[in-house]
Amino acid sequence: MPQSRTNLNPKPKHDSPYLVSLLLRYSTFAAAILLCLSGLLLMNGWLVFLGGIGVALGVYDLLQSKHAILKNYPVAGHIRYVLEDFRPEIRQYFLEDDKAQVPFARQQRALVYQRAKNVSDTNAFGTLDNLYTHGKEWFLQSAVSQPLENKDFRIIVGGERCKQPHDMSVFNRPLAKVAENFTITETLITF
Repeated sequence: MPQSRTNLNPKPKHDSPYLVSLLLRYSTFAAAILLCLSGLLLMNGWLVFLGGIGVALGVYDLLQSKHAILKNYPVAGHIRYVLEDFRPEIRQYFLEDDKAQVPFARQQRALVYQRAKNVSDTNAFGTLDNLYTHGKEWFLQSAVSQPLENKDFRIIVGGERCKQPHDMSVFNRPLAKVAENFTITETLITF
């Protein structure tokens, strides 16, 4: 746990913490003032216009009494509110990975979007999973094909003691459901 939470009387990290906090709080307002002044010195109308908007916004923020964030952080508080409005989009497109399911994974959302727009939702074969981890199974293509003895591709689920063994196709069932009884290596299914 950080020291700031366990120590009831923490010592400041700087010699003058109040001055540092003032510099951080009013830095964007000071940048707007400097932008306006540099526009006046350089005779550039756009810099004066942009800096003037920032200065006017900062003065309004300092004089208003409704929002503590805007009063304590003039101009920068508005940036916070804008980023807060775009928070879901920022998180969805920049911060979350493809498999984070909060509340849905990116692949699930993409499938819903495709179906809603009447776009083909069929995806090519492939995966983002690491297939080299323990417990992953897959089919591999063979560089040298060999004739198959059994072309049925069916397996019998259930052992010798099973009262009702089930004859099922490997390709019509999800492999994860039947993977407990066999493993797949290259193009062979072994029990």
